[in-house]
Amino acid sequence: MKTRILFFFLVTSHASAERMNIYLQADEDGKVTPEFSVPYSWNENLFSSLSYSSSTTTTTGDSAITSSSSTTIGQDLIILGILGYKESVGALQFSGSLNYQYLTLDKKEFGYGELNREGNSDLFIIENHVDITSTAPSISADVTYRTDFFSIRSGANVTIGSNLDVEQNTRFQYQEQVASHIQSGSKQKGGYNIYAESEFNLAPSFGMVLSADYRVLPLDYTVSVLNSDLVSFSDQNISQESSTLSYSLLFIMKHSIAGMHPSLGITRKKVTSDDGDLSETTTGNYITFGFEQRF
Repeated sequence: MKTRILFFFLVTSHASAERMNIYLQADEDGKVTPEFSVPYSWNENLFSSLSYSSSTTTTTGDSAITSSSSTTIGQDLIILGILGYKESVGALQFSGSLNYQYLTLDKKEFGYGELNREGNSDLFIIENHVDITSTAPSISADVTYRTDFFSIRSGANVTIGSNLDVEQNTRFQYQEQVASHIQSGSKQKGGYNIYAESEFNLAPSFGMVLSADYRVLPLDYTVSVLNSDLVSFSDQNISQESSTLSYSLLFIMKHSIAGMHPSLGITRKKVTSDDGDLSETTTGNYITFGFEQRF
């Protein structure tokens, strides 16, 4: 039994030097998860920020080895913008920030099926539980061009290097029960993401925002693999690249409530994990509702 790590980044709006946002995202199954970003200005040029997002995804069905399976992934991501600097020159605003991110991921898998071996057929059960913690400093920079009718913001974030800690517990039961426990920690290669956002003032009462985000995260870790004898495990090193492409359409009302503007929109997200031998892709659609400081 080999496990693969899938990271679902659900941040739809990058931390801004000037505005706060609070969102709730609902997936196709009706699960609702929170997300927020809060900036703090120290003076006209210096700022800090705090962002948080949470997600839970569950997939069911069969697989290459099981007749029925279920996988649940819970994720919490905290990004602390330690210190940033912004400067405006005419219609342009430039900003950069030094950040620190903390990610926890809990993955639970369960599956069963029928196995025929040496003429004997019997039921087997697989349970796999993976706890993951990742910490990383990063540097981000963006530029915004703003007029009375529209604004365009684009930027990038580069992870300087991260620590990845993985703990895996696996249980396999066929004609007898065997179990494995493994812990590993390693330094990771740098990842990056690029993003763009366009805002349009369509009418006196509302505006529209189009945004896109692409993230790449290389991962190197060790997992426990069930051997062909079905009673023992061996360690296997995995080198994997996880990429996430998301794009959103958001409508924002200009009428404010306590300085916050109501917003409603949709987000589509595609996550691909590739380790050279196998590529796995998941796609999700989300309804986004929340409040933003804009205009």
